[in-house]
Order: sequence, then C-alpha cells, then structure tokens
Amino acid sequence: MIRRTACSAPFAPDAISSTMRTLAPFLATLGLVVPVAAQVGLLQVERDLKGVVEGLRPAMAVITSHAALASGRPNRYKTPLRQSGFILSAEGYVVTISAEPLRTARTITVELEGDRPPCRARFIGEDAESGISVIRLEAAPQPLVPLQLGNSDDLKPGSLVVILGYPYQLGLTTGVGIVSGVGRNFGDERRTRRGIQFGGVVNPGQPGGIIADASGKAVGVIAARYSPEDKQNPPGGVMLLPLQSAEGINFAIPINQARASAEYLIKRGPAFRAEDQEKRLGVIVETEPLEEALRSQLRLEPGLGILVIEVYSGSPAAKGGLKKFDVLLRFGDQELRGYNALVEAISKASKEEEQRIEYIRGGERAETRVKFNK
Repeated sequence: MIRRTACSAPFAPDAISSTMRTLAPFLATLGLVVPVAAQVGLLQVERDLKGVVEGLRPAMAVITSHAALASGRPNRYKTPLRQSGFILSAEGYVVTISAEPLRTARTITVELEGDRPPCRARFIGEDAESGISVIRLEAAPQPLVPLQLGNSDDLKPGSLVVILGYPYQLGLTTGVGIVSGVGRNFGDERRTRRGIQFGGVVNPGQPGGIIADASGKAVGVIAARYSPEDKQNPPGGVMLLPLQSAEGINFAIPINQARASAEYLIKRGPAFRAEDQEKRLGVIVETEPLEEALRSQLRLEPGLGILVIEVYSGSPAAKGGLKKFDVLLRFGDQELRGYNALVEAISKASKEEEQRIEYIRGGERAETRVKFNK
C-alpha cells in the first residue's frame, strides 16, 4: 500500500502558482505588471500536470527483490533491491528494467498505489537487448489499471515530460523534465543502447519508472542517469543503474521498444529465466565484468569474458571439458560481453546442433563443443 507522494520537480506546479501570486504585487510596485493571461496560463499548466499525475498514478508500482543467488555464487545483494515499475495489462504483467537481484530473486514483492496490500510476483523474463524485464503479479488485487502508453516516435527535443517513480524509500514522486535528445547512445562497457535523453531529477529507486508526455501517456521507461564524478563509472560515465551523484542527464528506453520487448517476453513465457539458461549449460558464472587485474593479465578488451565459478557434474559443460575458473569468450557466433550475452546465446541455441565455446584456461585460448540434453 503506497500513499505518500513527494515532488522533486525542477519547478513544482504549486510553487509556480503560489510564487506568481506572491510576486505579482511586488512586481507591480516596480511598475511591472504580470499579465492576467500569463497567470491564468500558469494555473492551467498546474491543473493539467495534476491531471496527468492522477491519471498515471493507479498504474504505478514499486518492486522489491529479495535475492537468493545460485549456490556457489557470491551474494552481493544482502540488501533488497527497490525499483519502480508499471502495470502493463489487466492480467497482472508489470514492466520494469533489468537487474540481477530481480532475475535471481528468492521473492519479489510489489506494492501498488491505493489502499491495497502488497502482493507477490514471479519473474517472467528479461530482454538483454532493450534492458526491459517483466514480472507477473500473483493473486493481485483487482481491478488492475494498465498504464496508458503513448508513441515515443512523436517525441522531439524540447518536449515536456512528467517523471514518475519511487526514489529511495519514498512514495510516488513526480517531477518535470525536458527531452534533450532522441536516439542517443547510452549504456556501459557491456552493452550500448539507444534511447531518450532528458533533463530532470532522477534518484536511486526511480529506474523502471516512466516519463510521460503532456497528454498523460507514457513515452519512456527510466533506465539510467549520467554521473561523471563516480570513479566506478566505465568509459563515458554512463550506468544502467543510478549512482550516488547526478548531473541531471538521464536516459529512458523508448516506450515503443519497451512495449515490443515486454510483449515478446510474455509470449515466450517464464521458461527462459536467466538462471535456467545457466543450468541448461551446467554452469554457474560470475555475472559482473572480469576484475581489472584478471582482464589485464589475459589481455582482454573491456567487457569481454565471463568467469566460470562452478561446473555441474554430468552437464553439457562438464562433458565438453569446461572447468571452474575458465573464462568464456564466445558461445556459437556470439561474443560474450557480459552475463546477458551468455544467457541470450544459450536461449537461442538448438538442441540438435553442437555449440562451439571459446574460452581461456591458464592463459591459453582453447575451444570445445557442447550439445544440450534433450
């Protein structure tokens, strides 16, 4: 149940109208008259923004993942991950952005707007290309109000957007931003995406939330913010999850792409969970990029390579001769730049054909072939 609402807009509608009413008499003493039409126009903007927020509110959700990673993998996520999301359909599908604690969660809890109790959800899948994930509510309170989706292709630089999400431990927080550019590259050393750049305030917890146009329809899913001050940033300073400092440069996944990815995941079903793909090959791998010292020792490009930390006895990986501490470089035709690349490659692999795996062991490159169990 979520009731609190905060406002972190660069200019809040209440502040606009109250400031105008306060300044008008003062400006008049200086011989400056604020036209009545301007005051009326600002009041209309205030009413319109309030209407947009109230129309979007019922479809918003905050998601908490309690991670329990596979046996043998270090658990970095002792603190539950909190992120924003929204209801896509009356069947209980909820869209958010991809995150390791979400895909490996022991339990997922979703809080909806209004006087409704929290409910459990199960992970459906993620699209590594877009960065979108889908979960589904279990025994969700009815009725569910799906989010109204717009057309992100209509966005232009200068378009006004409303920002909605759940930063930190706060309730639904609204803000206002301006579209700075469309088709902008963002991402990290593992994957680059193209999306919407917008200005405004975005804080931890808000990714997975939305930006909406002036008509009250979602046009993007908040994915990242720019933070050049953080030393842990990869080249370019862009991360898919928020950091502790921000410069008001944010990115969103276009809603047209997010909708297509979500519909694909729903149609494909929950059998393609990332961890299931590891089990299909018979390995547990490190989901983070290789440590800098190891990468330099192996003379690998940034982002390339996945460390194997366990191989299941009798699995396709074991039969192919893979061992603990091997570094995987390529699966079939897919170069392995990050965990999602491996998951994607395994999910597409045929059961009938052998798959070539290129790897490094003891500083030497080698390759093997594996065939999945029917």
